[in-house]
Amino acid sequence: MRVDTADVDSQSIADTVRQFGDDSAWKQDGRNYVEFRKEWAAHPNADRSAKEGRPVFDEIEFIRITVPGDRNNIVDCPVNDIHRLRYKQLYDEWRSRNDDNAKQAMSGTPIEKWPELTRGDAEGLRYLHIYTVEQLCTLDDNVLTKHPGLRDMQRRARQWIDVATKNAAASQLRAEKDKAEAEKNQVKSQLEDANRRLAQLEERLLKGK
Repeated sequence: MRVDTADVDSQSIADTVRQFGDDSAWKQDGRNYVEFRKEWAAHPNADRSAKEGRPVFDEIEFIRITVPGDRNNIVDCPVNDIHRLRYKQLYDEWRSRNDDNAKQAMSGTPIEKWPELTRGDAEGLRYLHIYTVEQLCTLDDNVLTKHPGLRDMQRRARQWIDVATKNAAASQLRAEKDKAEAEKNQVKSQLEDANRRLAQLEERLLKGK
């Protein structure tokens, strides 16, 4: 079973418990194969993406639980509080091994989401442990000098982010102007309707005299 959302609610927790049975079944968990990992390139941050005018993704924790001998009994989903409690020792050990990464969870635009980058260039950047456009933009001269071509990539990356940010700001400004214009038209329509009703009322009053 694969859950393609990072949202964790009471229903997802209930589904997880139902998948493995009640609390008494937890004693059998030692036979399961449990693996924790982090994913981020498939989990967009909608608010930041809209604000910054480019695809921005956040990193979240995932768990994969496999029952030996049962190829159809697999859970692969975002980590929730039930998982952290049920596999506390494994989870704590995993977080301990990945402590640095846990403190600096990745967030930004994956290099493969940058339309100006070729597949080969993306592979080359990943080989250098450069995973986001933001990381490329902040490389210092020592790194740029060692790898020919990175400086030009950095220049283009900075220009791309700058243009995307300005376009997002312009789009937001247009949206705000459109909203203000719509509200103005709505008030105008309401005022015209009120004046029309007042005129009709006055007309009925005059006819009644």
